[in-house]
Amino acid sequence: MDFNKHELQTLLRCYRKIDSRTEHSLNRMGFNVERQKTHVILSYWVNGRKLIFTVAKTSSDYRAGRNLASVIYNQIYQATFMAA
Repeated sequence: MDFNKHELQTLLRCYRKIDSRTEHSLNRMGFNVERQKTHVILSYWVNGRKLIFTVAKTSSDYRAGRNLASVIYNQIYQATFMAA
């Protein structure tokens, strides 16, 4: 992984929308960011598998970023360490 859990949580803690700063930080962490009409598709490669996360362009509430960080990290962790 090119990032740790704390870095991802810090980035998405104040997530209200995917702006250029957030997109750049996600790219730096190894995510491919694809903007669509109402959603953003995040893809991340782990051990030859492509993990895809669909994210709303604007969040629904203040917890959305924290929940998103948790889901992303858990999926990547599971694909990395539990695939053996």
